[in-house]
Amino acid sequence: MASTFEWGMDSGTAISSPAKGTTRTVPSTIDAWKSIDDPSTAHASAPVSRGENSFERFTFAKFSGSWTSVAALKWAHTSGALPVGTTIKGIVTNTYVTPSETANVALTTDMSTPIAISSGAAVLVCNAGPEENATATASKLSSTANPAYSQYLVTQLQTTDSAEAGTLGAMEFTLSYDEQ
Repeated sequence: MASTFEWGMDSGTAISSPAKGTTRTVPSTIDAWKSIDDPSTAHASAPVSRGENSFERFTFAKFSGSWTSVAALKWAHTSGALPVGTTIKGIVTNTYVTPSETANVALTTDMSTPIAISSGAAVLVCNAGPEENATATASKLSSTANPAYSQYLVTQLQTTDSAEAGTLGAMEFTLSYDEQ
């Protein structure tokens, strides 16, 4: 038995309760941070200028297919360096807010430096979508629901006026999980 893994992304104005994006795109191609909250706009058409920030990206994992359980999710920036004057801020959360270019102070983790996935942030499993109000109980550390979702994995590229011009190099953000 094997699960099917897909990246997803919410974008647009926050709607519903609990909040989620107006648009949910699954599967989603996770590409470069952009100066627009639109998953279909090419990065080249919406680059982030020095001294500005990207819109936050509300990505998540979706698991479907056949499995007994999905558990022990961890998320981290695992490879790729950032140029001078750029920072990646992030957080694992179930809270969706309308993305903007304003520096999001709720993104409390500096994810600029790659780390081993074993040191990554713990991610809970949600049964109804990444916006589900998960709590750190045994039932949310693993899931047998189908489909199942990770919490939102939110990132924002923040730059200073001293940021180097040009495109960011390749970076890898890893989501690891155990499947039975």
